[in-house]
Amino acid sequence: MDLKMGQKRAVTVKLARAYRGAGKKKKSKILDTMVQVTGYNGCYAGWLLRHWGRKYLVEIDCFPPGI
Repeated sequence: MDLKMGQKRAVTVKLARAYRGAGKKKKSKILDTMVQVTGYNGCYAGWLLRHWGRKYLVEIDCFPPGI
C-alpha cells in the first residue's frame, strides 16, 4: 500500500493510542497491522508506537570547550 506521509501519520496516531492500553497479544496484532499498512520496518514501527507523543529535549552546545 502506497500511503503519503500525512496518511501514515494519521494511521500511526490511531494505532499508537490503541497500542498504549493493549495487552501483549493485542500489541503484536497492532504492530503487524501497522507494518502492513504503512510499509515501515517492524523495529521502526514498534519504536514509533512506543514513543508516539513523547517530547525529547536535546541540548546543543554551540561553543567549543574553553570559551
